[in-house]
Amino acid sequence: MKNIDEKTSKIFIGAIIALFILVFIMLICMIGYGNSIKSIQHNNQQLIAQTLRNIEIKNTKNENFEIIIKQNDSDTLNKITNEQYNDFLIKYNENQSNWLNTWLTILGIALAFIGLIAPLCFMKLYEDKKAEMDKIIEEARQQKDKAKLNVQKMEEQLQEVNSQSKKMEEQLQEVNSQSKKMEEQLQEVNSQSKKMEEQLQEVNNQSKKMEEDLTTVKKYVNETQSLAKYTEGLNKDREDKTEEAENFYKEAIQLNPQNDDALDALGCLYGEKKDFTKAIECLEKAIAINPTAGHYHDLSFIHQSNKNINEAIKYEQLALQNADKNNEKALFQAALAFLYSRQKKTDKALEYIDSSIKLYPSSQVKSYCALAYIYSNKYKEAIELLEDLVKITPSATNYYNLIEAYIFDKQITEALKTIKIYITKQKNRNCYGIYNDDYDKWIGELQKEEETPEIKELISIINTLEKRER
Repeated sequence: MKNIDEKTSKIFIGAIIALFILVFIMLICMIGYGNSIKSIQHNNQQLIAQTLRNIEIKNTKNENFEIIIKQNDSDTLNKITNEQYNDFLIKYNENQSNWLNTWLTILGIALAFIGLIAPLCFMKLYEDKKAEMDKIIEEARQQKDKAKLNVQKMEEQLQEVNSQSKKMEEQLQEVNSQSKKMEEQLQEVNSQSKKMEEQLQEVNNQSKKMEEDLTTVKKYVNETQSLAKYTEGLNKDREDKTEEAENFYKEAIQLNPQNDDALDALGCLYGEKKDFTKAIECLEKAIAINPTAGHYHDLSFIHQSNKNINEAIKYEQLALQNADKNNEKALFQAALAFLYSRQKKTDKALEYIDSSIKLYPSSQVKSYCALAYIYSNKYKEAIELLEDLVKITPSATNYYNLIEAYIFDKQITEALKTIKIYITKQKNRNCYGIYNDDYDKWIGELQKEEETPEIKELISIINTLEKRER
């Protein structure tokens, strides 16, 4: 089909080119016709010019040109002109007729050629186009048939899809109904869940409260058990069962690490064992938990036993600062009097002795003051206080201090009587035998005196006493 179109196009183009060639030839003929007309006109003009040469031209006064033609010249000119014009017309008509015939002939040939070729070309083109269109129409029909089949299939598929869609809609409706039921059930479950959460919260609150109560109960139980162990330790301590007392104190602290009284008692027990490091550690813990005046006083006593008088004074001052009751203040003042007397600061010692006795003259206060008097070499004042004390509190410690005062005041008879009583009282571990340094002082003081039977007896009894460290 493509080759046929190309041939038809070539024929049609050839016809057009031929037509243009004919038109070109006609144009050349027309140009030749025009040139012949111009030649005729030129010849006429030359003839007229020849005639005009016979015309005389004269200049007038007005300087206008006037043509003077002779009569015979005028006739001649007219005759020539008429003849030439007639010849021109004849030749012009002949040429006109010739060229017209030629033109019509060429035009007829061209039209005939075009009339033959053009229809053929157009017919060929029409046939080609018709064949092409028929083919296209046939293809279109085939495609239409295929499209119909496809449309039928699609309609069938659409019907199937519609049926499936209806089924799905029914299923969706069923699912929606089930979903509504599930939502209702879920709402019910949520409401129940909220109730359960509230109940669980209430249970948790009760559980927390019970835990807190249980913790409190455990705390109270531990504190009670700790207090019971501490009390048992005190009882064992009073019975001089130090090992058992120490175990009870430790159990009390294990049950309640905040039991400052048990820590204080254990510290004092370590102090009696001369384990001053542990004693100080326990008492410092007790003070950290509860900085009472009693704890400061006991820590001062530990430092005093460890011969650290400056630290002892510091903590005794803190005890005095934290004391609320007069009996405590008087006791701590008396203890300070004793400590200052140990440092040979007699004025301060006597000052605290007077203030403590005036404030609250208890047995323990008088005992500290008596010792302060002894260390300040005020033996008569010490004897006076101690003689009153042994009447009120006939303890081994008071008799021991009274013996020392009698010896230094050179009352040997009274010292001998008192040491015999002391021997019967020295059962408590806090006062038994004689301190090593006191033994040296007592024997040294007795050896200064004249040897009498009483002094010999007193020295003999002193030598029987068990010696111990202070």
